[in-house]
Amino acid sequence: MVREKAPKKAEAKLLKEKATFLRIVARALKIASEEGLAALTIGRLAKELKMSKSGVFAHFLSKETLELATIERAREVFVSHVLPSTELRQAGITKVWNLCDHWLKHIEQEYFRVATSLMARFLNQLGKAAPFPTGSGKSCKNGSTG
Repeated sequence: MVREKAPKKAEAKLLKEKATFLRIVARALKIASEEGLAALTIGRLAKELKMSKSGVFAHFLSKETLELATIERAREVFVSHVLPSTELRQAGITKVWNLCDHWLKHIEQEYFRVATSLMARFLNQLGKAAPFPTGSGKSCKNGSTG
């Protein structure tokens, strides 16, 4: 009977550790998406999640590993929103437009506020530095001249 309980306890412990890991990464992603990776610290996560610093540290063993886990989670979120598997089978311009549509929806929903803010600043500066001529060229989507 003792042998039967041991695997169940070990499994329960692993599930709890995984849930804690996911909770930490979710909070880290929220912080990083709003303030950037530089704002992400083990101490801040511990405080916000009401955990000890050593408890947070034990899941990652370094700030770099925490940052990499956060970036990986951001990639997973981005891929799940922008690259739906059902549309990967499409070909040509239809695929491109669907990817663009999903990317814009992703931006509009502000999953990653810092990235959205940086993109907005970049596009604003691009417009100031090298304005695009109006009325010349074609609209990408419908092929008409503007």
